[in-house]
Amino acid sequence: MRKKGFTLIELLVVIAIIAMLMAILMPALSKVKKIAMRVVCGTNLKGLGTAQTVYANDYDDQLPPDLNTLIEKAEVREKGLICPGAGQKDSYGYCGDGLDISCEPTIILVYDKKGNHAEPGRNVLFLDSHVEWVTEERFQELIVKVHAVRKERGLKAH
Repeated sequence: MRKKGFTLIELLVVIAIIAMLMAILMPALSKVKKIAMRVVCGTNLKGLGTAQTVYANDYDDQLPPDLNTLIEKAEVREKGLICPGAGQKDSYGYCGDGLDISCEPTIILVYDKKGNHAEPGRNVLFLDSHVEWVTEERFQELIVKVHAVRKERGLKAH
């Protein structure tokens, strides 16, 4: 009469199959995690865009002097100023100090600092509150535009 249960060989085969499946799925899961962090980063930037609009409505259309002002004046949580790809404070750059909402809507206000994400490119928040993933080349073109607007208004470049 045979005992109920699995033999050692059967258990080893099952473990080997599970290990092979994990080896196949792990790279895909890693890629999905990177994409998810990029999406959360974009959501953070969208929230910052909304907070900047609220701030501007309260302060004669002026944009805040820095992002930390949004914590105090527009009820942004500190976590909203941290890119999940970087995982540290000061992971976003800011170009809006000294500007107001009458500027061209397609200039950059907030952007990912270089290296926040594994992929080449950055999330960028524009004055009109839309967020875009841009290549490094496109980012450089956009930042030149910001410098021109700032110079035109007598402000220092970033």
